[in-house]
Amino acid sequence: MNQIHITACDNEMFLVASGTNSSAPICHIQSVNGFTVMVTINIKKGSAYSPITEINGLTGPINKTIDFIVPEETVYITPMCLNWSGPYDFKVKINNKDYNKKGNSSIPLGLVLGDIVEDGGTGIEIKL
Repeated sequence: MNQIHITACDNEMFLVASGTNSSAPICHIQSVNGFTVMVTINIKKGSAYSPITEINGLTGPINKTIDFIVPEETVYITPMCLNWSGPYDFKVKINNKDYNKKGNSSIPLGLVLGDIVEDGGTGIEIKL
């Protein structure tokens, strides 16, 4: 099974699935203050993309599992992360491969997780 596990999101993350014919946002997560984040996304084949799931962790921990349907045999997952300033921590595991960024910034910061060389700069490939 193709799975995405998100275990840290400080402050905001958008996950996008892209195929050769279209793309769609999987989820939008917001979290602060080091709250626990446990999000599991099961990627499944279907006839059309699922709608976006909004996940709010601004007032407490997150523990959520969702199914996301994609219409193509191969999709590319792009985690886009936003830090509003100060410490940031993003941890995503896609099919047992870790994509993590942690640090501190005095200004707002945007990050895209993934390995430009290994993942071809196109996102992280998932085959269904």
